[in-house]
Amino acid sequence: MWKITTECRTTVGCEVPSGALADIVGRRVVVTAGALMVVEIALLCFVPLGHPDWVFTTFLLNRILSGLAEALASGADEALAYDTLKAHHRATDWPQVLATLMRRNSLAFVAALTFGAFVYDAEALQRLLGVLGWDVALDPQTTLRFRFT
Repeated sequence: MWKITTECRTTVGCEVPSGALADIVGRRVVVTAGALMVVEIALLCFVPLGHPDWVFTTFLLNRILSGLAEALASGADEALAYDTLKAHHRATDWPQVLATLMRRNSLAFVAALTFGAFVYDAEALQRLLGVLGWDVALDPQTTLRFRFT
């Protein structure tokens, strides 16, 4: 059975309207998507733990903002890049741009997943910060906020 998440519903529901909006206002849609992504992550960093109603509401709002940001960014960023190449008479470079993007995106995912696994361990993260000269006391409750981002 398929389980459709709040983020997926928001993304699908906003995909067509955001595409039309991107055609009208251009790059501001991509900037707005980036701002929404910052807000959605900030919500998780500052949610007051120990208050189940606040935590649930925050996570729900996070998923809605995430879906909206994905819908706004979906395709608009690539269309903007392609239009820029086309304006500079370099549209034939587009396949190479996509290939480079895919390679760098894959490397970024590997790095993010590796770093995410490392951050999961509060003791290991505290040792690393100690080596870097930061004397910070971390506990699993604090790093829990890092894991969800």
